[in-house]
Amino acid sequence: MVSHGSLARLWPPRGRWADAMPAGGVFVLAAAGGLRSLIGERQEPWPVTAFGWAMIAAACGALWFRRRHPVAVALGALAATAAYYLTSAYDGPLLVAFVVALYTVAARGRPWAAVALAALSVLAVGAGTLEGNDDVNGVGLFMLAGWLVAVIALGRARHTRLAYVHEVEQRAAGEERLRIARELHDVIGHHISLMEEGRRWRALAGAVQRRPLPALLAAVVALLALSAPALSLRLGFADAGKSRPRPPAAGPTTCSPRASAPDSTARWSW
Repeated sequence: MVSHGSLARLWPPRGRWADAMPAGGVFVLAAAGGLRSLIGERQEPWPVTAFGWAMIAAACGALWFRRRHPVAVALGALAATAAYYLTSAYDGPLLVAFVVALYTVAARGRPWAAVALAALSVLAVGAGTLEGNDDVNGVGLFMLAGWLVAVIALGRARHTRLAYVHEVEQRAAGEERLRIARELHDVIGHHISLMEEGRRWRALAGAVQRRPLPALLAAVVALLALSAPALSLRLGFADAGKSRPRPPAAGPTTCSPRASAPDSTARWSW
């Protein structure tokens, strides 16, 4: 039983498989369409048939290099396809090789080159129609132009989607690196602060053994004064060292044992 993980590793194809599968698929399709030249009634000499099969192999074999040299492969596929249709009496589906190459040119970010190649192919087919080729009429030429425009649009959409995915991945990677850098900054700063505090307290512990009591007390007071800001920030007592308002000082208070008597002169001073 094939698991989902194994299917994910097989599709989509990568590396050489991504180059070999389109080339092999187009060759099988073109060969199936050209079997009439090998079996049945002969319509052309064998040398012409051999040349047609050579053009099929050349156009399909060029697709192996379509991702590395898209424009050159598309030109080669167009030339081989044109030579095949001009010489062979059996019109096979070799045009698919040029369509695949044209899609690759657009998908690799070369839309203007794809438009130029499509226009060149339409002009070539139109010139053949004007010269008396009855296989392609005006409607067929218009449909060919529409298909080529659709192929270029699909390739352009593929290129735009891949560029967007790449940008999203780069942005996510940058945010992750920034988060890791912040965490490392906080952890390293905390450890450096602890190391500094430990160094001071070790120095104080060493001073206990070789200093008299007054000097030792002075060192403890100085160390506490230096460590107070860091300790208050770490423990959440940042406001512990701020001055607080003192209660008002008690002034001289007088009291009379007989406050209700207006003529009392006895006063007690606190």
